[in-house]
Amino acid sequence: MPREPHHLGPPCSLSSPPIHRLRGRKKSTFQLPPDLGKGLTPADSLRAVLNYLKGQKAYEAETLRFHYMYEYIRTLARQKPDTLPALVQALRSWAQKSQYPLGKGVATLGEAVGWQRQRQYDSALSRAQTALRIFQEKERLDYEGKAHNLIGSIHHAQGRYAEALEAYQKALTIFERIGDQRGIADCYNNIGVIHANQGQYAEALEAYQKALTIRERIGDQQGIADCYGNIGNIHVNQGQYAEALEAYQKALIIQERIGDQQGIASCYNNIGNIHYAQGRHAEALEAYQKALTIQERIGNQQGIAISYNNIGLIHTYQGRYAEALEAYQKALAIRERIGNQQGIATSYNNIGLIHTYQGRYAEALEAYQKALAIRERINDQRGIALSYTSIGTLY
Repeated sequence: MPREPHHLGPPCSLSSPPIHRLRGRKKSTFQLPPDLGKGLTPADSLRAVLNYLKGQKAYEAETLRFHYMYEYIRTLARQKPDTLPALVQALRSWAQKSQYPLGKGVATLGEAVGWQRQRQYDSALSRAQTALRIFQEKERLDYEGKAHNLIGSIHHAQGRYAEALEAYQKALTIFERIGDQRGIADCYNNIGVIHANQGQYAEALEAYQKALTIRERIGDQQGIADCYGNIGNIHVNQGQYAEALEAYQKALIIQERIGDQQGIASCYNNIGNIHYAQGRHAEALEAYQKALTIQERIGNQQGIAISYNNIGLIHTYQGRYAEALEAYQKALAIRERIGNQQGIATSYNNIGLIHTYQGRYAEALEAYQKALAIRERINDQRGIALSYTSIGTLY
């Protein structure tokens, strides 16, 4: 019964892109106030910048609006995904009215983020590739790098690790060429997640450490927290629980300081996993319930399902099968609603386990077979092996 860790992706970026002026326009001295957004959470900082730019008429302000709106969409995709449709539509509306040559491309990239969050990966990939072509035609390497990075994350979400790694490495090459330190760190982080998912823990840890070094140098607190979370995941996979707990607690301190609610919930989930692995089930349950409370407050359906799944694991271990079944069924209902096929299979497998423990072998077999059918359809080889093992226990 695997717990579900959170591998954190790239955070938002508050750095400004280079401003390209239309030919014939007068040179502008437009600049953002240096303290704008300082001391706020990443989302609130971006919102403050966007509100400031709303009242500015300079062409350069218009280009920055597109940049920061895209970063705002990326940030809220992680923290408040229900707000994405309206934001993506607003960005598309701006692009239709704007003279900014990259407006259409940035809006298309924003649409790709929205589709990815809805797990409509074919639509997400199509929009991201369309945006990439626009940026290539305009010879904008900064946005080319963003597009490759997003394409990598879409492949990653579908388990196409070779394609994801290729895209991340293309993005890394571009960001290194233009000296985008935040982009370089994002790529190393994402490359590390790919290696971790493939069980290449030494390579993953090396990539995370590179990302951490850069993020510490540039003061990217959100990014530092994400690195500590991912480093903690590596220690868990290697059975180094004390080191993992230390890393997760470092991440939690930073997430609480910057007010990243999704990050805080992820930390509590991961800390709960450590307690679970070491047999401290009361502490694990407390951590999972803290994560659930936050996920419900911010409306993260995927996170809510993970929390219910993990709470169900604790009840299962402690022999409270009715409570476990209720938690697993809540997780299943959410996963079916949002279309998370891998999660649906996990829920059916866990429900089958409860039926097995209670001697309802026909119901257990039905649940295991549902899990197996899904895993075969999505080509989840590890899941298929787990399903066959579960089915084998019935004979």
